[in-house]
Amino acid sequence: MVNKKLWILAGGAPLVALILTIIVSAFQSDKKTTESIQISSSQTPSNDQAMAENIVSFTPTDTGFIALQKTGKVIQLNFDDVTQELGTIPTPSFTNVFVSRDGTKVAGQNRSVNGEAQTWQVYDSKTGKLLTTFGEDIDAPGWSPKSNRILYAYALANGRYNLSIADPDGGNWKALRELPDVVDAIDWLPNETYALLTFGSGRLRVLDQIGLSSLKRTTLVERLVDLQISPRGKWILVAQATDDEFDASVQLLLAAITGDGVGELKPLSLTPDLRFMAWDQDEKTLLALNLDEQTLVRYSVSDGTQKIIELTSDQKNALIDTYQVLGFYGQNLWVFANSAIVSVKIEE
Repeated sequence: MVNKKLWILAGGAPLVALILTIIVSAFQSDKKTTESIQISSSQTPSNDQAMAENIVSFTPTDTGFIALQKTGKVIQLNFDDVTQELGTIPTPSFTNVFVSRDGTKVAGQNRSVNGEAQTWQVYDSKTGKLLTTFGEDIDAPGWSPKSNRILYAYALANGRYNLSIADPDGGNWKALRELPDVVDAIDWLPNETYALLTFGSGRLRVLDQIGLSSLKRTTLVERLVDLQISPRGKWILVAQATDDEFDASVQLLLAAITGDGVGELKPLSLTPDLRFMAWDQDEKTLLALNLDEQTLVRYSVSDGTQKIIELTSDQKNALIDTYQVLGFYGQNLWVFANSAIVSVKIEE
C-alpha cells in the first residue's frame, strides 16, 4: 500500500494548513529491492523558487520546516503532523526573503519603487513589529542558527564589499572585513564560529569559509553549482562542476561539519541535483530520489553502502512533480510538489 498524505498551504484558511489525506492502494508483489556497495556523488535545495501560489519562502529544520505564506503568516510544519502558526508580518511583497530557523524573524528585500534603491526590512514574526530597515545596499543576509544575529555584506564606494554583523534590530553593528566580490549567499555553520560565503552570480560560483573570530578566509570550492547544509548541521553537500565549460558535468561532494568548520570534501556517486536529496532524522543516511530511474537510494555515511529501492508506479505518480525533497521521517518521504507538502510512505 502507498500512503500519500497531501498538505496544501492555504492562505485564507482558518487553519494555517489544510490537510487532506489520500489513501492509494496497490499490490506490490513485484516490488524489488537491490543492494549495492559503492562510493557516491550530488547537489542542493534553493530558497529562491520556493514553489508557487501560497508559499513565499521555506526554511528546513531538523523536524520539518518553517514557511512564510503570501498572506504574511509564518508557520511551522513538522513531519509528525504538528502544525503551528508562529505569527504574521505585513503582507510581504519582497523580491528576496530569508526566514530565521526558529521562524521568529523575517528579513525581506522590498521591491524597487520609481527607481529607488531596494531596502531590507527585518520583522519580528510573533508581534509583526518592524525591527529595523537596512538602508545600505546589502546582499545576502544570513541568520545565525540561534536567530539572534544577522550577517550580511554591503557595497562600498570603492567597488568592494564589507562583511558586517548586527542584531536583528540593527544594534551591536560591527564591520568584520572587506570582501572582493558580490556575495550571493551566506550560511552560518552550527557552532556560529564559521560562515560559508558564496561569491558570484553566474552558474559557477566560488565557495569560501570564513572564521568569524579570526576572519581567516579559505576557498573550499572554485566551481560551485549548489550546496546544502543538513538540517542538524552535521554535513554539507556540494555540487561542483568538473570544468569551466557551460555543459560541464557536475560532481557531488560530501564533508562532515565539526568545530573546526568544513572537513575534507569527498566525492559521492549519487545524482548531483541537490533538490532531490535529503537526510533521515538522525542524519546517518542520505536519501536520493531519481525519478528517471524510478528509484530511491539510501546511502549510509558511516560505511558508504547504498540500498536501492525501486519505486512502485503509485509511488512514482505521487512523486512525479517533486520540486524539492524535504526529508525522511519514519517510513515517509516528504517532498514539495505543486504548491503542497506531500508525504509518501516508502516500504522497503
